[in-house]
Amino acid sequence: MTQKTFVALALICSGLITQAAEISLFSSNATWRWLRGTAEASAPDASSWRSNSFNDAAFASAPAPFWYGDVQTGGTQLTDMINSYSCIFLRKQFVVTNIAEFSALRFGARVDDGYVVWINGNERLRFGITGVAGDPVPAATTLAANATEPPPFDFYTFTSLGSYLVNGTNTIAVQVFNTSLASSDLGFDCSLDGLLIDTNPPVILSVTPAPGSSMNTLTQVVV
Repeated sequence: MTQKTFVALALICSGLITQAAEISLFSSNATWRWLRGTAEASAPDASSWRSNSFNDAAFASAPAPFWYGDVQTGGTQLTDMINSYSCIFLRKQFVVTNIAEFSALRFGARVDDGYVVWINGNERLRFGITGVAGDPVPAATTLAANATEPPPFDFYTFTSLGSYLVNGTNTIAVQVFNTSLASSDLGFDCSLDGLLIDTNPPVILSVTPAPGSSMNTLTQVVV
């Protein structure tokens, strides 16, 4: 194997282990503005509660996770939800100082049973709810499919940031759905991180064997 080929392999391996830095926009167990789903969160426009400019004075403040049934640590227990309402409305603001620094957003969530996520009124993700972004918007009476239990904390990547994110204050809105009014449990928590654009090229600190070494075969590359 030539020295040139060996160095190329080292660069490839170095690139594979490079990870983008991130900034936490908010963590799990964060405090949210929230409203019980006994009716639509806004009227006459049922979608306005998801916008960045909506006045959410009618919403209360409470910490995640939101739950009842399966006991979770801390958060907000929804003691009156069963047989009363099948969804909750959540809003949270976060600040981005420079969109150009981000390559993507990483959204993480654990849910029992379903949710829809909007950022500044733009739908980003559905889980456990029929349809995709752009389909008819769920209502307060929409029901979710049963989630796998125990639900994992899964992560999703949001790209095309310039189409919905703004420099300054942004609003994430989440509508969390149960499978029925009589469901025995509900649970939800989430987090949001900004993935920074990596402007630093990978650097080789050492290679073994050293470039120029004599060898007949190569069994491993250490970078």
